[in-house]
Amino acid sequence: MNIIERKIYADGEPYYFNTETKEKYGEIVGGLAWPETEDGFLVIAAVDLFENNGLEDHHIRVLAEANEGITDNFLKLALELQRHFSPFMETIRFYGDTTSLVMVELLDHFNRDRRSRCLDPFYLTQKNDR
Repeated sequence: MNIIERKIYADGEPYYFNTETKEKYGEIVGGLAWPETEDGFLVIAAVDLFENNGLEDHHIRVLAEANEGITDNFLKLALELQRHFSPFMETIRFYGDTTSLVMVELLDHFNRDRRSRCLDPFYLTQKNDR
């Protein structure tokens, strides 16, 4: 079941609505640390849509987190979390280290295998240096 719905505010700006908690988020992102000598780590976090006036800032909420040591299972778990929180894959962008050639090659192999079986691949979003 997908618990996040994309909505449009009256001003035309998109936001994300959590159907379980009724919270509204301005953004949802995923992050990962590749499994190497330790288990890999996945997290999905959301930034509240509205600022907390007392803090003059937005809350960041952890929606899900998981560990896994086997790369194939790790990437499958990332896809499962992505789908659980969103019916449309582009909503939750996953960020991770794209400089690890070994891990990027494993990701490429994983995605080629999935595409050959007509399954959705897993994409990492490149870090945007400003």
